[in-house]
Amino acid sequence: MNDPGHVEIGLNENDVNKVVYYGSQEQSPQSSPAHSVASSDDDQRPLVSGGQSPLESGPSQEEPTLLSESNEEVKPVEKLSSVPAAVLNVINSIIGSGIVGMPFALKEGGIGMAVLLIIVVGVLTDYSLQLLIAAGLQSKTSTYQDVMQVAFGRPGFYLISLLQFANPFLAMTSYNIIAGDTIEKIVYRTASESVKNSVLGNRQFILFLFTIFISMPLSCYRNIAKLSKFSACAILSISFVTVFIMVRAVTMAREVPKTDDAWIFAEDGIVQAMGIITTAYLCHHNSFLIFRSLKEPTQQCWNKVVHISVGSSMVASLVFGLFGYITFTGYTQGDLLENYCYSDDYANVTRLIFTFSVMLTYPIECFVTREVIENLLFGAKQPATLLRHMLVTLALVLATGGISMVTNCLGIVLELNGALAAIPMCFILPCLSYMKISHDNGDKILQIKNIFPTIVAITGIAFSVVGLVLVLKSIVDGSAFRCSDAEEMGYCYDINQVRNSSYVSAEASLIETWSNSTN
Repeated sequence: MNDPGHVEIGLNENDVNKVVYYGSQEQSPQSSPAHSVASSDDDQRPLVSGGQSPLESGPSQEEPTLLSESNEEVKPVEKLSSVPAAVLNVINSIIGSGIVGMPFALKEGGIGMAVLLIIVVGVLTDYSLQLLIAAGLQSKTSTYQDVMQVAFGRPGFYLISLLQFANPFLAMTSYNIIAGDTIEKIVYRTASESVKNSVLGNRQFILFLFTIFISMPLSCYRNIAKLSKFSACAILSISFVTVFIMVRAVTMAREVPKTDDAWIFAEDGIVQAMGIITTAYLCHHNSFLIFRSLKEPTQQCWNKVVHISVGSSMVASLVFGLFGYITFTGYTQGDLLENYCYSDDYANVTRLIFTFSVMLTYPIECFVTREVIENLLFGAKQPATLLRHMLVTLALVLATGGISMVTNCLGIVLELNGALAAIPMCFILPCLSYMKISHDNGDKILQIKNIFPTIVAITGIAFSVVGLVLVLKSIVDGSAFRCSDAEEMGYCYDINQVRNSSYVSAEASLIETWSNSTN
């Protein structure tokens, strides 16, 4: 590869001229459709791993290798993505609800160590995204599931399918927590005391209404493309939230008391911080979809997309994390927006905008989890009947809604998602599958190019195992369900008292001035 900025991933020279054909989107039990939500039946075309565009290359003399059992004709893509468009797609996949947990990661791991982790995890994410596509090119496969199946057989396919179920399922739970917290704060800000003290002010009842009247109807779509046009709202909402956090870092930093040891380099929650940060960076489930949409789907072009998008996301995560943590230090919550006072109308508008974005993302995640269930349990009985479609959707929506009623602590959900799904999908499996496929293609396992993937995989396994142990420990001892997200922060009472005193003093001064002028 000729890209001087990429991390060397060790593709063989023989791989440069390989042509990869992608089959129909109709899935077999060996080829899960999970996390292919934005694809269409026309999104199929040959890809090359060298520098030549598939649009310029002649027809392949080789018989295309397909994992899918479908015999449908391969169709060309109607709309291809430029590098800037692909960069935006990757950024949109990375920057989501997980970014609101970045300041909490700084609190858990220590400001210095967490900042270092944001950078290191960003670099490793860049590396593993390159590795995953390289494994796909070598194995002539078009999805993460197919890569795992080629590398590790049916166990690999089932493992990645379960992880791709767990990740969006926990993401749906986190969206419910954010929505419940937001609506509760708005009710407390705008409603009368009688409403606040009634069932309408109860968080569980609010979540029940949100689940039945918003989450469930949106999640019942069979064609998620109807919601894909709103995906740009995610980036816009995060931009708005980031500006808000930067403004409040200036206006609130002096009003919020700083906690002891707020600037310690490293804390004992490094593993938890690693899980939260990795969850925010995870976008590997969409990597093949974005890669095959490129006008020039080559390893070199993909590396460029990854460098720009992951680098941009790293900067956004650092800005979000640092400004959020500097404002609240030891008071920082798993959902940073919970740190702002109920009386802060700017914060309430920000909460609503972010919740709107989450509301549109929720059905996409539900689509993914539903497709995994359909593929694993009902692979031979497709397409799904309307009754089965509705029952599976209802079960998923009620399950995530029920969990979010049990806890309002976003941090523990992000930590669990990181340890259980994000770290394996982001670091462990891309490295192991790449080395296994390279070995099957004739490469030796014991060689220099495999040293770094081995280190990344072993480190990922260690963080994942320790992270799961810590999460389970916090669940058993009950600390996972104890947080301040449901309460207004103590400093808000002091801030409100000072502001009210200032308003009273200003009003008295104006009255006195007016009285003197009339006399």
